[in-house]
Amino acid sequence: MSAVCEPHGWVIVKFMPVDTPTFYKIFGTWRGGYLDGDTWQMSSGSFSPQDAELHEGVITWPQTSGSIYKLRVEDENCTTFYTGCVLDNIVERSKANGIDCKLIRFNDT
Repeated sequence: MSAVCEPHGWVIVKFMPVDTPTFYKIFGTWRGGYLDGDTWQMSSGSFSPQDAELHEGVITWPQTSGSIYKLRVEDENCTTFYTGCVLDNIVERSKANGIDCKLIRFNDT
């Protein structure tokens, strides 16, 4: 059975390496409470955003690992200060290692 991930917030990261096809990853975030902090997870990715389906305000997007992300449209580009800093760091490190990447909106896939 495939894992289903339903983040509180999410951002699409488009990776454009030189020697391999472009791929898309979902940076999912979950807001913590009083006793636990915010968390994040980067999906395994997808080479085909056309595999995503939009139905009643929820995008269902299977990933290469077999997991399925259910993304509420209104939660796109929602991060906390902490998870936003983590995402900025991922983008900076990717570029420093020669992998071009950028944050995009779902409609721009």
